Amino acid sequence: MIEEPSIVLRVTPEFSALSVPQVYVPPFGPAEYEGRLDRIRTEMESLNLDAVIISDPKSVWWLAAGKAKFEYADNPIWLIVPREDHGPVTAVVRHLERETFERSASNVVEEIAEYRDGGIVMPYDPVPVVADVLRGFNVPGLGLGVAYRYFNVQDYARLKELLPSAKHSNFPAEQVRAIKSAEELNVMSIAARVNAQALYKAIGELRIGSTEWDFMERIRQLHSELLGPDYGGTSESAQTAQFGSHAHDMHPKRLAAEMQTMTAATNAAGNLEPGVFVKSYVGCMMRPVFFGDSAPDVVVRAIEASAEGLEDALAMMRPGVRFSDVDRVIREPMLKTGLEVRSRTGYGCGIEWDEGNAVSLAPGTEGVLQEGHTLHVIAHTYGPYGFLGLSEQVTITNNGCRVLADEDAGCPRQLFLVT
Repeated sequence: MIEEPSIVLRVTPEFSALSVPQVYVPPFGPAEYEGRLDRIRTEMESLNLDAVIISDPKSVWWLAAGKAKFEYADNPIWLIVPREDHGPVTAVVRHLERETFERSASNVVEEIAEYRDGGIVMPYDPVPVVADVLRGFNVPGLGLGVAYRYFNVQDYARLKELLPSAKHSNFPAEQVRAIKSAEELNVMSIAARVNAQALYKAIGELRIGSTEWDFMERIRQLHSELLGPDYGGTSESAQTAQFGSHAHDMHPKRLAAEMQTMTAATNAAGNLEPGVFVKSYVGCMMRPVFFGDSAPDVVVRAIEASAEGLEDALAMMRPGVRFSDVDRVIREPMLKTGLEVRSRTGYGCGIEWDEGNAVSLAPGTEGVLQEGHTLHVIAHTYGPYGFLGLSEQVTITNNGCRVLADEDAGCPRQLFLVT
């Protein structure tokens, strides 16, 4: 019988040093996260809630940071935020990812409770642990806020069963984070200006015969060069560049091979909507192109109407103006062209692009603009050349609004002709 050789692991000083888990610094300083927690608690107090569960990933990241990967239904992380005198801010995290989260979470996370794989109802099941934490607050008739939109029916039903005396209310944390802080506006302004500069330069380099993929790769290169160590990635969706027949699709899943073979052809149009990320916050912009010496009247009219609607909206946007009124002003000149307007005309943006459930510009939508709301304002139509239009990122100030990619960023609001 041949004996297996024994393995002796000798730990050298270098190996030992490399084996120490890294501690990560959250994207913003402690004061920023403390301010966010204060805003959550102020809203809780106005609704007379004892605790809230924050479960949508963007709001979790907004308040707690953390490098652990988590999605809505799979290996979720939920935050429990009680009133200050009820108990600690607690993150409920999957056991496998607890240490990663703990070493990268923001200062507002005071305790961590974990759940293990193989839950009775779901493989990744935070609900029983969450119920235990909430019981520990010892508040009779606990007033509990959850975001109905992000709670699946199964989890919500089980939470009510485990906490039968709790009184539930809708609490979408996105309504709070829709108001951007000075820190957030700073990184979004950097991203927006860089994106505008990159877009303008890349349009100037476009030629008939260029592919969508060429354009996307050039945008990515420019973003990286302009931002340096602050570069957090470039959007890679099909919306970055859509030429010819591709301009008729909205939000398609497109293979790289499709983008590599779609070339800019004479007498075709294109819709360009790149985005770049700084600390996970987006800078984005939409601009139209036409490949040829001149564009058909229908394209010219569409872009002129888009520009008019956008200008009119920027002139009226300020605190107290209704979402639906802004939408109407953008929409009116575009509808006069006889072309279709198929979507809402704006939404809240920030973390990972779209934060559109708290702020939405569409016919009949409720709500009014508030200082700090930051939107991707869109004016585009659908016609014989596909989707074409213009957009800007706008933040609401105390007496008006400000375009994040200001004029100095240098991407005119116009139709570009490419030859």
